[in-house]
Amino acid sequence: IKEAQKDDDELWAIVQNVEYGKHTEFSVDDDGVVWFEDRLCVPSDQALLEKVMTEAHSSSFTVHPGSTKMYRDLKQYFWWNGMKQDVATFVSKCMTCQQEAWGIRLKFSTSFHPQTDGQS
Repeated sequence: IKEAQKDDDELWAIVQNVEYGKHTEFSVDDDGVVWFEDRLCVPSDQALLEKVMTEAHSSSFTVHPGSTKMYRDLKQYFWWNGMKQDVATFVSKCMTCQQEAWGIRLKFSTSFHPQTDGQS
């Protein structure tokens, strides 16, 4: 994230304004990492944003949260411009979540083992 921050023109425009006394909610630490209050600023790198959202949405600890919960969880640690909309769009594209929301997700109670003797 630190390296990608350096390539984000929008983020560095904010950093320059911090140096001039504007955008006081942003800061740059001793390692050159940009923060919004106490949250890490994620640059506008689509691949990086996808990686952060995928981890927040599909890890074994979260189990496909909806967009509101996912946004609240991410908001505790991260900030990026347009975050709420990006999270909502990401969740809306998750097939598992959509199947669950519509009640059309197939739930198999046991593994399917086809018979090889021609009985099924």
